[in-house]
Amino acid sequence: MPNTITRLEGLSSQLIESSDKLSKVITTLESKLGALKLDIAVWVKDPVLLEVKNEGDGGLEDFAYAYFGYAKINDAWRLWIKKDGDPTLDAGESNGVHPHYVQLNQAPRDIRLKALQQFPQLVTELERQTEALIQEVETAKIPRLEGLTFQLSKSSDKLSHEITNLESKLRALKLDISAWVKDPLLLEEKNEEDEELVGLAYAYLGYAKINDVWCLWIRKGRESDDDLGESNGDDPLYVQLKQAPRDICLKALQQFPQLIMELERQTEAVIEEVETAKMIAEIGNGDFKKGVDLTGK
Repeated sequence: MPNTITRLEGLSSQLIESSDKLSKVITTLESKLGALKLDIAVWVKDPVLLEVKNEGDGGLEDFAYAYFGYAKINDAWRLWIKKDGDPTLDAGESNGVHPHYVQLNQAPRDIRLKALQQFPQLVTELERQTEALIQEVETAKIPRLEGLTFQLSKSSDKLSHEITNLESKLRALKLDISAWVKDPLLLEEKNEEDEELVGLAYAYLGYAKINDVWCLWIRKGRESDDDLGESNGDDPLYVQLKQAPRDICLKALQQFPQLIMELERQTEAVIEEVETAKMIAEIGNGDFKKGVDLTGK
């Protein structure tokens, strides 16, 4: 007998531990659903069947049904069990005192287990309702077009401002060095009448002095060569970046780190050339002085 009781105590401890783990799983699921911030109430359509037993002898008396759902009840988004009711009726907000609503974490263990088996169905229903809501939002976007156009205009202004700032910072360095990104920007060429794609063109992002102004430029229409530096500014292939179409500006700014690397490379090359020239000059100057001294003798 003592061994039997000891074994029962062990099983009881395991059961309590399993119940605690089950509660943690439910809490974790509720936290993850809450983090999504969907604010959509859903209920699984298939009921959870519950056995109704006789209080006297514990025998099976009847079956009841309940519904597993995720909803905001009593100002809290949680997993709930709704008993003795149709989930399509009053399945959303509630004052939380309705006796048919029970938090899943506070339901009996057997109900929690059955409900969690339906969790994939709950997620599927959440996805369905979320997609339906997105569709409604998409349909309602047309009246918002003016607002979006205004936002787009503001974004374009910010883009131009960003380009101006970058140019100011580059000019402040007083490098006086032209640099062009070697990788071209691929541009789509479309038919003006029907907007169909007719081919691809390419352009290059660069920093150069053109028309006596150091700016960020786009050079279109031919491959990079040695003539990517100074220009009289009348060449139609050159367009100031801030005057280029928005899509070109966006693509070009993605290459700005490459432009900086190319500027660094060319600056280092110029420094090396200057140092070499200085060294040659110093050697020549030394030889000249040596010659003068010999003459003095």
